[in-house]
Amino acid sequence: MGSNQAFKLSEDVVYRTVDKELVLIEVSSGTFFHFSEDSRSFFDFLQQPRTLAELNVAPESQTRALLDMLIEKKIVVESGAPGFTVNYTLTNTGTEPLTARFGIETNWGISGGEAAAGAYTVFAGGVLHRLNAIEAIPDAKEVAVVKEKIGRALVRLSDAADWWQFPLETISLSEAGFERGYQGTTLLAHWPLGLGPGEILKLKLQFTLMPSV
Repeated sequence: MGSNQAFKLSEDVVYRTVDKELVLIEVSSGTFFHFSEDSRSFFDFLQQPRTLAELNVAPESQTRALLDMLIEKKIVVESGAPGFTVNYTLTNTGTEPLTARFGIETNWGISGGEAAAGAYTVFAGGVLHRLNAIEAIPDAKEVAVVKEKIGRALVRLSDAADWWQFPLETISLSEAGFERGYQGTTLLAHWPLGLGPGEILKLKLQFTLMPSV
């Protein structure tokens, strides 16, 4: 396709790149369509847009159903409060038991970067972790992101979660070769899910800003 040509997928279709595959998701039917890098069917789809139902899916493609789960997210901000609350409601809308893992990711940009003095994360127990650390912390209900001269942001969970912490980085090419560039710190809280048909799980995250005194 020429650089001046535009292609727009149907509003019913979203796409993601996964490793070396491109995945189209037909929202109405809840079906994944996988296309390898050299899939003629995918390029045929791009050059001659039509519905996925009309697409002759290549042999190397696969289809599988989406999870029957409804995820609702509500952000609550109260006037004058030093933070806000995020409420999640997860519902198994299917007819079969649902087993999965649900995660909530937050990303933090700290003035001064990974080398900033007096900047770190701290989980229950008081162990400090540098901003670019790679950590796995089990069964914790809260974490604080700290910049001592400014204050801390405290994240409290309604239910204890396992946490992953890792740096958010970009890769650049310089005279010295490829280099990592710290951009921020990622904190990912995650829970195992086991929901029967119609069962609901509610989770709450409370974010509170606590300035230094």
